[in-house]
Amino acid sequence: MLILDSVEPERWYSVRDVVKILGWKQDTIRRWIRDGLLQAFIKPGRSGRRPRVYRSVRIQGNEIIRFVKAHLTVLQPNRSLRTRIG
Repeated sequence: MLILDSVEPERWYSVRDVVKILGWKQDTIRRWIRDGLLQAFIKPGRSGRRPRVYRSVRIQGNEIIRFVKAHLTVLQPNRSLRTRIG
């Protein structure tokens, strides 16, 4: 599958990286993580200047490959992907 050729199985990707790979919006990727469809490592963090807590989310390449094979189908060979998860 052409989309998976650029994914390194052992590398950890940010949500922004996954957006670039899959072509979906950040909100969609984060919803899939929240709903448990896409497994991610969430490291709680804290900003040095602000009281707000920032979270660092990372998705391993193996998980991206698994997710694409399990939930996405190619509709048109050039770009369009459609999800089968509803």
